[in-house]
Amino acid sequence: MSLPRAFAPSPLARLLRAWARLDADAAQVDLAHALGNWLSAVDSVRLEAALQSIDRYASAARGVTSTLDAADLAERHRRFLADTADWIRALPLMDTALGDGAQTTYGPSQQRYLTVQKQLENRVNAWRAQVRKALAAGTSGLRQLAALDGVLDEMLGPREQRLLASVSVYLERRFEHRRGVEPEGASNWVEGFNQDMRQMLLAELQHRQQPIQGMVDAAQQPAAMRADPALSSR
Repeated sequence: MSLPRAFAPSPLARLLRAWARLDADAAQVDLAHALGNWLSAVDSVRLEAALQSIDRYASAARGVTSTLDAADLAERHRRFLADTADWIRALPLMDTALGDGAQTTYGPSQQRYLTVQKQLENRVNAWRAQVRKALAAGTSGLRQLAALDGVLDEMLGPREQRLLASVSVYLERRFEHRRGVEPEGASNWVEGFNQDMRQMLLAELQHRQQPIQGMVDAAQQPAAMRADPALSSR
């Protein structure tokens, strides 16, 4: 199964690109090459062993009846996204009264963002694990997909979290930009920066939930997954 060379940029990538004023063509990344840089030789061996183990799921699961309610899973995922987005929009962030002070620095806002980012990570990871558990009650192909997601999450997750933590660097640039364009002593820029933080968190939510969305979408196509051709033949 061949990998596409590039995907359309996510809302998070578009936002970072706009704030950093990056050229769109220069930001294109070859997917296979990028994944190769993330995996060491040891990781590759571990991944191959995991894939061989996952391949045996199909034969082991023959005769097992699927009890997965795909429609219910999709609705639960929709509610998860809506509830998490509402949580982000209601978050207390930087106090607008602080904008009146000339000594306002980015430090407290950065710490606040990193704290909320960790909370978001925990929320998404907990739901991702629940979706994998739900797929384990599905067809053999869906069980394979859940197992593969667990392996990739374990191998790539730590690297992804380190990269996402660097988002705060881009927010610092927005902080300085917002503060610099407002008249001295004005506090309106603080609310604008708070909106930037929420926009970034919402974009992060969309980025982090993509593997979950993929599993939910696959669950809507049980007939296509039942024969397991995509996961059994590499």
